[in-house]
Amino acid sequence: MTLIAAVPVEPRARWRSPAALVCDAVGTLVDARGAILDAGSADALERARAAGLFVAVVHDGWPMTSRRLRDAVGPVDLVAVPCPDERTASRRDEVRPHFVRRTCRCLGVEPASCVVIGGRRPLLVAAAWAGARTVMVPNDVTPLFDLRGQCLAPDIATAIAAILDGVRT
Repeated sequence: MTLIAAVPVEPRARWRSPAALVCDAVGTLVDARGAILDAGSADALERARAAGLFVAVVHDGWPMTSRRLRDAVGPVDLVAVPCPDERTASRRDEVRPHFVRRTCRCLGVEPASCVVIGGRRPLLVAAAWAGARTVMVPNDVTPLFDLRGQCLAPDIATAIAAILDGVRT
């Protein structure tokens, strides 16, 4: 048994190589002002691009502009912003599975060949319902009950390194 991202993993637990990586922006990559939360995140996203993965960032459009987001994390293939009908009626930050499917369609990949990384359970639940694989990178406001049953990584760089190595975190 090996230890990846502080979670025991059987050596046979491997993922097939994904075609795309979708990261939640605010709370995972940057804070609400656009400051990078993890110094290694921009480098990790660059490694994913160099490995041939499409890279998209989910962004709710406020309070930071897409341009400031790209300045913070580097070039991405897509900045995905959910439309009002792709959000749940109960909470502004919750998205529906068809938002994840549309994001994958814009990248030209199937949800099953996509990994979604985020610190918010609603996005990861929508991604799982859409058929994508998920990795949670908890942040300061992630409720502890959101951690149950999730593939976890302590930071975005560790998550991307494990995904590129094909190891299920």
